[in-house]
Amino acid sequence: MAPDTERRQISFPQLEYPIFRDVTPKSAHNWLKGKREQDGAEDLWRIHDNLYDLTDFVSAHPGGSYWISATKGTDITEAFETHHLKGVAETLLPKYFIKKTTKPRNQPFTFKEDGFYKTLKLKVMAQLPDVPKDLRKKSDFVTDSLLLALIVLSPLSCWGWSESILLGASLTVLNSFVLSSLVTCAHNYFHRSDSWRMYLFNLGGMSY
Repeated sequence: MAPDTERRQISFPQLEYPIFRDVTPKSAHNWLKGKREQDGAEDLWRIHDNLYDLTDFVSAHPGGSYWISATKGTDITEAFETHHLKGVAETLLPKYFIKKTTKPRNQPFTFKEDGFYKTLKLKVMAQLPDVPKDLRKKSDFVTDSLLLALIVLSPLSCWGWSESILLGASLTVLNSFVLSSLVTCAHNYFHRSDSWRMYLFNLGGMSY
C-alpha cells in the first residue's frame, strides 16, 4: 500500500505524518527514507532552518562518523541540540553553512532560548564540572569485564548442559544476563568516537 502523503499527525495537525511509519517491514532504513523526503534538507544536513554540508566534518566528528553519515539529507536539529551541551558545536557550524531552507520544520520542538529545554541545558552545563573525570575509563572497564565474562561463560554453559539440566540452565541464564548487559553497555559507544567496543552491540543479534 502506498504511503498517504496527505495524512497529518494527530497531536500536531499542522505536521505531516511520517510517510513510511506504517510501511512494512518497519525499519530504520524506511524511517530515514521518509525523513529525507519530508525534512526539506535537500541532501544536506538541516539544523533548525539552516542547511549545512558536513561532508568534510564526518571523519572528525567526536561522536563518531556513523551518525553524521547516516543522517545526511535529514533534519538533525533534535540530535544536535540534545547531544551538544558545551556550545563548541555551535561555533563550528558557520564554516559548513550553505543556505537557509524555505520549508517549515516537520517537528513540534522549537528549542527557544528562553524555553524549557534550553533552560534545562544551561543548568546541566553548570553541573558538568562536578562530574568525575574517570567515568569513561570506568565504562570501558565494565564493558571489557562483561566481554571477558561472556567469553568464559559461553563454553561453560555448553559444558553445563552435558552435566545436568539444572547446571546448564543456571549457567545459560547467567550468560544471558551478561550478554544483555554487554549489549546495553555497547550501545553507549554509539555516542562516542568510533571504537571496536560499539560493535559488541552485534553480539545481541542486532546489526550496527
